[in-house]
Amino acid sequence: MLRRAAIKFHSPVPGRVGGGIKLRKDLALREPSTEEVQKGDHRSGVVLSKRVPEEFIQTTLLPHLEERMRMSIHVYTPAQLVQVARSYSKYTMDREDRGAGPLVEKLSETIKYRMPGFEAIDIIDILPAMLQLCPNDDELFGMLSDRMKEKIEDFNALNLVGVVRAYLKRGDVQIVKDLLLPRLIESLQSYDPIEVAEMLIAIGQATSTDVSLSGDMHILQCLIPELESKFTHLPFLVQLNVVWALAKMNVNHSLFRSGVIERFTDPQFVADLPTKVLAKSSWIFARIGAFKTNPELLNVFMPIITSNRGIFNSNEFARLVMAFADHPAIREDLVATAHRLVEALNCEEEESREPGTSTRKSRQDILMILSGLHRLGMIKGPNDPILASIEKFIQKEEAKFEPSEIQQLVGIFYKTDYTVLVDTMFPKTWKELIDSSKKRIDQILQY
Repeated sequence: MLRRAAIKFHSPVPGRVGGGIKLRKDLALREPSTEEVQKGDHRSGVVLSKRVPEEFIQTTLLPHLEERMRMSIHVYTPAQLVQVARSYSKYTMDREDRGAGPLVEKLSETIKYRMPGFEAIDIIDILPAMLQLCPNDDELFGMLSDRMKEKIEDFNALNLVGVVRAYLKRGDVQIVKDLLLPRLIESLQSYDPIEVAEMLIAIGQATSTDVSLSGDMHILQCLIPELESKFTHLPFLVQLNVVWALAKMNVNHSLFRSGVIERFTDPQFVADLPTKVLAKSSWIFARIGAFKTNPELLNVFMPIITSNRGIFNSNEFARLVMAFADHPAIREDLVATAHRLVEALNCEEEESREPGTSTRKSRQDILMILSGLHRLGMIKGPNDPILASIEKFIQKEEAKFEPSEIQQLVGIFYKTDYTVLVDTMFPKTWKELIDSSKKRIDQILQY
């Protein structure tokens, strides 16, 4: 006779995640003990990345890396050589002697020696680093191109876009025309139109960080024909981003342009757009001159910008300023938005926030607001009251700003009528980064 099995009631909390009783105790609201405050509770948590201190880079990291290059580089595999090259190029970027000396020469010679072991992924990863460290080493780049001929079937369209740009920066047009572009055109046949559009958009995004765009025209000659016959079938936002990417590269494609503008002739369609898309569209049309050739577009945008001026965020504000700073009818709305964003920096929540707790988004907000104020001519000079809350934020978060963010801040005022603000408004601890940012901006202006 079968006995009825006893029913056993379990805790609603699974035992395998710590046991019901134990977990309920852990979840109870209570003040941490002194020991927990000092030692932590031994649980895993998210670790936020911090900027590597410049002193550590110069006194510890680079000497260690250079010592490894002197003593052990001859036994490194291709993958390890890629890591060394990328690290050394990254942390010597701002040094005046980068690309010089026996260490870079030894690195280059070791790469040549190990070339038979390089795979397609190794070539892709090491090209940008060596282009920065030793751009004039013709033998090295010749051997890399010979190895690519052997491994060309392993390269796809995404890989080839970066490789083409690297070789055209050196002026190696022949290898690009004979080997890389034919393979790129062949590879594109296996991609759908949206993927091709995303490649073009990625190139447009790269214009923000790469001042040398000599290879982009060759790549666009491969990408654009793939999109022309299928552009009308792409989703609206993809179409808009394609025109945006081309606008960033100063390319005004009549077919793509007319296809997007036609959608904006309907006021109700524009009114229903999110403010983010509205601001981006404004920037695009201003960049490609659509407001001049199609004045009716301006009449569609103006009332919608006025009705939304109370909800534009800092990024949208900056884009609208770039599009309409010279239009008196919209300037009043932009000035009102600027004052609202600046006043928001004086809110109680911001005042009570601990120093060093800013996010990347909040620092980008400061960059966008400053850029907009400058373009609107609302800054009268040092000690302008409108800068008080912004300067307070910068001083409070000076240790959190990343080098790229500092360069953006310097770029807003450097080489303008407000250059003096670079030296008076920003923290003294930024002096080295400010000086290197000025050099970088000077290099960009030479192109």
